[in-house]
Amino acid sequence: MNSLDQHRQVRASGLKYLPDYALVEQVFPEDGVRLFPHTEQLPVIYRAVHREFFEQLPDHLVKTDHRGTDARKYELYSAAFMFCELKNALREDGLAFIPYFRKDFVPRIAIVQHATRTTPKGKWHFFGLFDEKLLPLLHLNGLPFALSTHVLDRYAERVCGKTRFSLPSFLHLIFTSNGLFMRVGDNALALMIDHREESFIALTVAPDIPQAHYFTTCLTAAQISRLEPDQHTIPVLFHFGPGLPENVRYNCDYANEHEHFIQMWKKKTLPSPLLEDRGIKDDSHISWHTIVKAMRIHHTPLRPGTRLAFQGNMHSTYFNLMDAAKTPLPIEEKTLTIREKMEKKMAEEKAAAQPSTPPPAETAQIPA
Repeated sequence: MNSLDQHRQVRASGLKYLPDYALVEQVFPEDGVRLFPHTEQLPVIYRAVHREFFEQLPDHLVKTDHRGTDARKYELYSAAFMFCELKNALREDGLAFIPYFRKDFVPRIAIVQHATRTTPKGKWHFFGLFDEKLLPLLHLNGLPFALSTHVLDRYAERVCGKTRFSLPSFLHLIFTSNGLFMRVGDNALALMIDHREESFIALTVAPDIPQAHYFTTCLTAAQISRLEPDQHTIPVLFHFGPGLPENVRYNCDYANEHEHFIQMWKKKTLPSPLLEDRGIKDDSHISWHTIVKAMRIHHTPLRPGTRLAFQGNMHSTYFNLMDAAKTPLPIEEKTLTIREKMEKKMAEEKAAAQPSTPPPAETAQIPA
């Protein structure tokens, strides 16, 4: 299975420097695993995407590195976020891009490698990122993360409605939005995600797969309104590989964010239309050049000394901006408290878990 020609092909769309590029799968039939795009194609896509991204940016952003100020890095992240949102909207090829921070806090655009694995319990979807090299599979709060096909189907039905479902846009929403764990009944856990304009979606965790965050469905608006806040006030952290990431930098005050999140949820606002619901049929008439011009016109400079405050690790996509003149740094105590809460929560869930069928990730590792 080394030849790319042996796999199913789909034409890439909307990539300036890869016109008509044939994206293919990498198949491991003995494990029931499919990877998309093929691992050998990731460096090619990565170079083309970053060339298109950086060529329209002003020099001060192109040259931003680990020595840059947090204000400069935030400006670069905002550009990366909008580029990914534009490119992910209504893609037909399934290729997805996610903005994220490297360990030196310099933002980059990562290519998502979508892994699917067929098991007796159905098809599970895992995700890895490529940034000059293939990073370990994404985990959520120290545990393996996966979505069932049922999640994608129910989201398409209950949120997208008659609008065509876009997996890249859905992944952009999941990995770049604020989230909060909630309770469904006595034992089940749900991840509630800030959708847009104070509306939410919620995904339920499989109760019969211990020590994993495998999500099985997308709840209705009525079910979301009946959720109960979890007793642990902890952030939602996506990171690479198993185990909780070490805290290497100051943290935002998540307790205030938690309270604000709950107050928005109590308003019970229905999910608002997605970008594609608002009459945008494709992104061909919106150029990256046009967006960069609008950024320059409407850009509001941040105050000197503004710092990026993450929820516990540098790879988190959710963060706050902190005014150094008003908030002393680093906030070591808050960082430690959040980590302790996460470890306590994981220990309690492990103790409460009943023996059951092991999760797919434990029975067969997805090939990298």
